Amino acid sequence: MTYAEVIHYMADQLQIPQTEVRKLYGVFIRTFKTYLDQEKDVYLPGLGTFHTAHRKERKGFHPVKQQKMMLPKRRVLTLHASSTIRDEFKNGRGTA
Repeated sequence: MTYAEVIHYMADQLQIPQTEVRKLYGVFIRTFKTYLDQEKDVYLPGLGTFHTAHRKERKGFHPVKQQKMMLPKRRVLTLHASSTIRDEFKNGRGTA
């Protein structure tokens, strides 16, 4: 699903103009990023919990150059799906 499809779908479901949906979406994304930048968890009922974590420096392998290398430490984003959405996919209702 693309950004345009999300905006169109939400505008249709809420029966409000797409310009208003774009504003709401923008505020939501900025808020979401702000909390993640502060390393706070973001819980969205029905979807799950987004969490930032730190990966340590580790050994890796570059397949093209055929050599070992060190991968730098970095921050990653993880999603722990809610039991509601996991159960829907497990039971086959989560497919198109």
